[in-house]
Amino acid sequence: MWDMLGLGLKNQAEGEIGNLNDTRTELENWDLGDRVRSFLTGVSREETQKKAQELLDRKLNAATATSRGEITTLTGGFDLGLGDKIRAGETAEEYEARLAGEKTTATLANQYSLLDNADTSLLKPGMKAGDIRALSGQLTSSNKKAAKAEAKAETQRLEGVAAGIREDEKTERANIRSSDLELQRENNNFNRELQRADNKLTRDLGILQSDNQMQIAQMNADLADKRMDYDRETRRMDKRSAAIAQLMSGLGSLGGAFSL
Repeated sequence: MWDMLGLGLKNQAEGEIGNLNDTRTELENWDLGDRVRSFLTGVSREETQKKAQELLDRKLNAATATSRGEITTLTGGFDLGLGDKIRAGETAEEYEARLAGEKTTATLANQYSLLDNADTSLLKPGMKAGDIRALSGQLTSSNKKAAKAEAKAETQRLEGVAAGIREDEKTERANIRSSDLELQRENNNFNRELQRADNKLTRDLGILQSDNQMQIAQMNADLADKRMDYDRETRRMDKRSAAIAQLMSGLGSLGGAFSL
């Protein structure tokens, strides 16, 4: 019946929300009218106070649901005990300030988790923003040292590779020079052999030409001798023929004489 008349526990509590103190633990004003209403409805001050506190806590939690959700998202991979609803004895201002601080802490924790070599098991409930900043600073410093050491090692490795390449190039150039010298020696030897062969051929040709010239001279001499012999034989034959002709002529004359 009292609910129908707007005097149920919830209705009375909603009307008293504004009378709660900052910590929502006590109604600051409970006047004669409140006592009469309590007497008539049977709803005590303590019941009204408790219900009013419950309703106000619910409103405050609903108003900060987005902030708590962001905190939960930021700390999704680890538990820092953040994002709680309003606590007993905590004022609305304290609650908002706590959520703002927890959001900062959650953001720092999330940033830490994204660092190389981050160990999220070190993130414990109750840690403050300063604790996590110190943790991030230590890890960042460690990562820088590790990166510097890695860069130094890589530089040394590359320098070693470069030195090896330079040594290989030096060896290759030495091999090429050696090969060039060997090729040059072989070429010089070949040229000397070729020159010797050419000289021998020249000498052989000279000897052959000399022999041919001597043979030709000898043949010419023999031919001249044969011509001289032929000429002498021809002259001898001519003389013989003339003598025979003369003899025949004499015999003819003699025969004519005998015929007379």
